[in-house]
Amino acid sequence: MKHPDWSGWRVAGHELVTPGRQRVNARVLEHLIAMHYTRLHFERVGLAAQARAAKEKRSAGRGRQFVRVVVIDLARWRQERGYSA
Repeated sequence: MKHPDWSGWRVAGHELVTPGRQRVNARVLEHLIAMHYTRLHFERVGLAAQARAAKEKRSAGRGRQFVRVVVIDLARWRQERGYSA
């Protein structure tokens, strides 16, 4: 994220003054900062929820795989392949 250029901004009393000479009081600044942090929070929560959903989807797919069990007679298997017991 690129930071804005603050050249030309100044503080006059309890207000921040823009280069265009608009005054921004503390209450407006608090509101803007709160909105910014709320947006960041929802972005983080959204990303975490997406990651959690993807992980659950991956693990759900693995849980449904079938296991094939093959039972063989070891003595017969060795005999067919020429191994001596």
